[in-house]
Amino acid sequence: MNLPPLRADRIVDESPIGRQQLAVFIGAIAVLVVDGFDLQIISYLIPAISQEWGMAATMKGAILSAGLAGLMVGYLLLPLVAVRIGLRRMILLSLLSMSAATFLTLLADTPQHLVMLRFLTGLTLGGVFPNTVALITEYCPEKYRSSIVSISYVGLPLGFLVAGWSAYAILPQFGWRGAIAVGGILPLLAVGVVLSVIPESLEYLLGRAKDGQQRARKIIGRLFPETVLRPDAPLAVTAKKTRAANVLDLFAPKIWIGTLALWVSLASNSVVYYFVLSWMPSMLITVGATQQNAILAASLTNGGGILAAFITGPLMDRYGTYPVLLGHFIVAVIFTAIVGAVLSPDLVILVPAALCLGFCVSGLQKGISALTVRFYSIDLRAVGLGWVFGVARLGAIAGPILASFLFAADWEPHTVFYVMTIPLLIGTLAVALMGYIFVLKARGAPPAVMANQGIREMRS
Repeated sequence: MNLPPLRADRIVDESPIGRQQLAVFIGAIAVLVVDGFDLQIISYLIPAISQEWGMAATMKGAILSAGLAGLMVGYLLLPLVAVRIGLRRMILLSLLSMSAATFLTLLADTPQHLVMLRFLTGLTLGGVFPNTVALITEYCPEKYRSSIVSISYVGLPLGFLVAGWSAYAILPQFGWRGAIAVGGILPLLAVGVVLSVIPESLEYLLGRAKDGQQRARKIIGRLFPETVLRPDAPLAVTAKKTRAANVLDLFAPKIWIGTLALWVSLASNSVVYYFVLSWMPSMLITVGATQQNAILAASLTNGGGILAAFITGPLMDRYGTYPVLLGHFIVAVIFTAIVGAVLSPDLVILVPAALCLGFCVSGLQKGISALTVRFYSIDLRAVGLGWVFGVARLGAIAGPILASFLFAADWEPHTVFYVMTIPLLIGTLAVALMGYIFVLKARGAPPAVMANQGIREMRS
């Protein structure tokens, strides 16, 4: 007698979150801390590198954007490989490659060499974030998915914050290469975390791995010890058989508009997000702050992002995806203009406004990530996340470069902040359009149609 397969996704959804699952989520946060550190450390070191090498503003922008360009390529390509070899395996390979590329950066002796090595480092970073997020969403119940994605995202701004503190402590004694060396050691520690607590993707194991049934049963037995698995009933991750996804699947008739809207919304926010992350220390020095205070204030901006990680997801689970995202975009426009108006070396004035700005723009990164996870089915999730974040790198690259040209043309930092409200307004329109098509317009549609449109799991 052939028994129907046991649905692994239903086991996850119907089981309470236990200690082993919490260990997976905490391990993922630790991995993302390392990802954020190696991505952001260069922005805190640029003033010191520029002083040593005497670089122009455009070369500083090239160095800041090189890592983001490599990150874009990694986001676009590595998830396509990951769905074929396993998300966990790709994370491990990416961390090892990240460590090697970062240590090679210690050998850079010209700005051109540093640009090439930052591109290589960014390429390795591209295999970490989308695959880590896609992997942990397979092990969290659907009703808490936005919260888990948002809270796990705290690893990135926390990594940015640790990078700022490290630069603050290490620069005076060991120079910028000392801080880079720390960035080479951390990925090796993260490898140990992945090997210890983070399991392989159930979708990969049950869809493509040769010994997937046995491995999946061991994982479920460890994470959900109260679940009884009948040995004669096979496991399946969804009701349908999955295959390795490709990019064209993101443009299926029912979801292609959502794919484009996700790309535009995250790319627009990334223009502002990475402009702030990359240029805040230099802008504060320009308006009169000391180098140490500039690093301190810029790193505190990420405190708003850490706060957003614990608030954005739960708000989305409670009040709906689109209202929360639209509110974030509108408030982000307001505080981007406010920071431009109050930009000064006076930390008492600047820090509160910068914290609010960090909360909004970083909260949008987390919120759009959670929307992406909910929008795509499990077999499309890693590729969908990779391409949403890969295309968004165009905005991440454009932000620092655009600012470098505006500063080279003698634009004031205050005016540049006002210009940055424009992409945020574009992102607002993209999310509003997506909400209209996939929620408001779809109300009253048959459940099967809503599922095909990618909104079955989203609350309006």
